[in-house]
Amino acid sequence: MNKNIVITGATSGISKEFAKLFVSKGDSLLLISRDEEKLHNLCLQFEGKKSAQHYRYIQADLSKPDEAKRVCSELNGEKIDILINNAGFGMTGAFADADISQIEKMMVLNMFSLTLLTKAAVKQMVKQKHGFILNVASVASFMPNPFGNVYAATKAYVRSFSEALSEELKGTGVFVSVLCPGPTKTNFGERSNMNQTKVFSGKVMLPETVVKIAYREMMSHRIEIIPGMQNRLTVRLSKVFPKSFVLKVTARQLKL
Repeated sequence: MNKNIVITGATSGISKEFAKLFVSKGDSLLLISRDEEKLHNLCLQFEGKKSAQHYRYIQADLSKPDEAKRVCSELNGEKIDILINNAGFGMTGAFADADISQIEKMMVLNMFSLTLLTKAAVKQMVKQKHGFILNVASVASFMPNPFGNVYAATKAYVRSFSEALSEELKGTGVFVSVLCPGPTKTNFGERSNMNQTKVFSGKVMLPETVVKIAYREMMSHRIEIIPGMQNRLTVRLSKVFPKSFVLKVTARQLKL
């Protein structure tokens, strides 16, 4: 059965792999990103593969509150079967030296816009009595991250919000999952400067692998999805060792 899929941050990384996956399943896509040229080209690429389906886009910079509100207004009344909330970015470096305007954009994008889009989808999905929402957090959401403190805090919000909402929506036919990937081979590492840290010096997962696991677990109604044995081990150890030890190790991993 053809589904209507909404994906944010759709032109690269994990989001783009999700888009490819849903195209292969014959679903219709509504893609959201700030780069209109890439959105247009991606839709044209998909049309050549599955011309019977619909591939549309909304150009919007979700790091701006008004843009997020505009997108939610455009989604009003749309049939949404699956929402992939993946738009976001990170920052690495000393908090004292950070650009406050970039911090503001990151907080708006990672938390405010994600929350608004989730609200818009939930309202429609509850009426439909079915739907799936996948909000993308991070392994960083499980522990404080010196030199990546605000980013980790935004992802902790995403994880907490998503887990609580999943319980709240029980019995409605709407399922909420939170994806917590570790280092992944996307442009995230370069944009956040994290690829210059020890975090990206080890094993890095491919986005298509992350997406394959995430889709399977989401459709199985799993709430918390941590792809990769190494990432699951990292989370487990962060809960076992004293917080002071975890902070020191994380600081060494993230210090530029």
